[in-house]
Amino acid sequence: THLVDRQADTIADLRLLLAERDYEGFVPFARINDPPPGAGVIAPEPWPHLLELRDAFKTLKKIIIVKAKQIGISWEVADYALWQAVYQGWRVLEYSRGQLEARELLDKSGFIYNLLPLPLQRAGSQIKTEEIYFPHNYGRILALPATQVAGVSFTASLVIMDEADFHEYFQENYDAAAKPTADAGGQIIILSTVNPFKVNSPFQQMARLA
Repeated sequence: THLVDRQADTIADLRLLLAERDYEGFVPFARINDPPPGAGVIAPEPWPHLLELRDAFKTLKKIIIVKAKQIGISWEVADYALWQAVYQGWRVLEYSRGQLEARELLDKSGFIYNLLPLPLQRAGSQIKTEEIYFPHNYGRILALPATQVAGVSFTASLVIMDEADFHEYFQENYDAAAKPTADAGGQIIILSTVNPFKVNSPFQQMARLA
């Protein structure tokens, strides 16, 4: 019995170590919220489009996603941003069309973090309304509304532009923050449903060329 217990402990330790080193090893520990009439707190579904997105995280510096609602994309991106900040020390900048939307995306990362096993959490972590900060490695997720000058002075490892087709200053934010991040070797994730009131918007043009 003791031998079996030690083997189980070793396997658990290895899974925790893998979760810190590899994003796909981290995903099984994540929990997302599918509120009523959904299933509540659940593990991410291994849907094919999410598996494809995880591969893209590993290989692409610029990811553009035209998405539908309620298919897990935003949760997956929030999970990935959290992993990079906690374990890789990345500085993540998240743009959404307004302050409430910016907080909603950040809240997803905070929700996932608070339900992680304690060995995967870090002492001193600070989860605030507009920012999540990890002092052990200076990793950070900052959420901003997509105003004309938002994030101009922030040096990012990863820029996420959520619901980008609804951003009034999409091109300005892309030029000021996203493009410099990519040029410096960082990563950009741009995702949105299509805005039916825009035709041939900068986001739509970018998505067609992707």
